[in-house]
Amino acid sequence: MKTTIRFWGVRGSIPVPGQKTGFYGGNTSCLEVTSGETTLILDAGTGLHPLGKEQAKKRQKIHLFITHCHMDHICGLPFFKPLYQRRRLYLYGPGGRGKGLHQLLNSFLAREFFPIPLDKMPASLFFRTINQRRTIPPFTIESVRLNHPGMTLGYFITLPSKKRIAYITDREPLSRFRHHTTVKNESPLIRNLQGVDLLIHDGQYLDQEYASHKGWGHSSISDLLKLARQVEAKHLVIFHHDPAHDDKILGKLEKKIQKKKQKICLAREGMTLTL
Repeated sequence: MKTTIRFWGVRGSIPVPGQKTGFYGGNTSCLEVTSGETTLILDAGTGLHPLGKEQAKKRQKIHLFITHCHMDHICGLPFFKPLYQRRRLYLYGPGGRGKGLHQLLNSFLAREFFPIPLDKMPASLFFRTINQRRTIPPFTIESVRLNHPGMTLGYFITLPSKKRIAYITDREPLSRFRHHTTVKNESPLIRNLQGVDLLIHDGQYLDQEYASHKGWGHSSISDLLKLARQVEAKHLVIFHHDPAHDDKILGKLEKKIQKKKQKICLAREGMTLTL
């Protein structure tokens, strides 16, 4: 059984619509992973809005995985059309000490910020903490803590074909900066990344930009390429593009890195991969 991965939002920080970002896209983080009748959605950035129009035509359960609750990863949620339908929506994300995913999203959609509170939506919402392996046939999903401000998860998805996808955004190498996180080491991350078939990873900063953004929780291009070589990722997709990087900058970067031996590309809205 084949699995398709479609990119609906590929930006970090803020959406950047306009003529200068039309090729790579301006919406923030959102992916759709589909095999058979089952769809997983990764993150709820502004890319969730156009995806919601497609999902509204279907009636199956929706499984939405949130990596963390920074604004660029949840700002599409109030405009997700299936929330306004009478159907079941499962939301997975980080939990533990402090506020859980339900509480955080309720705060985000308080009446002071949005006219319809989350708990008043017509859809039936079910919140799940994902801190261990979870099976949603035909997928198996595992999580790992990432070095990023706040509780942030990366997701590993095993497909029906037994191939594996890693969705790692946002992340700064722990060897670079370790003061804003409770992550003690990255051994679990590196171990799980070994030989991964598709690595979708934060590559927000050009090398010359990283020094002035150290500690912000994102990777430089060189750090990302080094990681992909280290874990022998079969295919790397660079994701979470900086809002200041227009099509010209990203196109020049992609042309440069594709001269290397690795199979690499930059994420683009509308891009579909099949595994």
